[in-house]
Amino acid sequence: MPDPAIPRNAYSVLVAGLMNPSIHHPQWYRSIGAIDDDELRASLKSGTSGTTPIASRLEFGSPSLTVFCQPGLWMIQSMDDSSWTRMLRVASLVFAKEKNPTLTAFGLMAQRHIDTNRDAKAILAASVAKLDLGLPSGRNVNTSFTLASSEEGFTLTTSIQSSVFGERVVYGRYHCDYPAEEIEGILDGRFDLFASRSNEFFADIAAAINARAEKGEDHE
Repeated sequence: MPDPAIPRNAYSVLVAGLMNPSIHHPQWYRSIGAIDDDELRASLKSGTSGTTPIASRLEFGSPSLTVFCQPGLWMIQSMDDSSWTRMLRVASLVFAKEKNPTLTAFGLMAQRHIDTNRDAKAILAASVAKLDLGLPSGRNVNTSFTLASSEEGFTLTTSIQSSVFGERVVYGRYHCDYPAEEIEGILDGRFDLFASRSNEFFADIAAAINARAEKGEDHE
């Protein structure tokens, strides 16, 4: 069984650079207009938020959003893709207020565990074996493909691997990193392109696995 802490789907905005987790307290997010009074009170009462010099965590909203901050990374995440507009707004408010000159990049990331028609785990393992790269041929536990590519103005990293949610499920990750100076323009056409291409990526994964299953490549 999968770890209950592992979300079926996760959507994230990430910002890399020098951070000060100590300021990432619910009261500070209220002061910049990122959350309202009701969300502030709920966050303070929930026991799920905490602020230290090493790491801070904040939960608020419906659908639920979680903010994590460490000295080198800030992230806001939701399990619901309807939260993108809110996450991008919060990120814009946080970093428009901080004016941090040490920021190095920001990213958009979507992760999904996708249902397929047949044994996705076996199909991924068979696909790797056909490459004949000298990899071990023992009993497959997990298969993972990752590709990083340079696109126009950003870096794209995509991953496909076996899923913890079952043999007929496949995991996909679509992650774009952009230059830090574009953070204040985070709501421009970048997100629309990311959304359309990531949705296409996940649809293509399922279609490819299902097509191979129809050819009997899962060896059932």
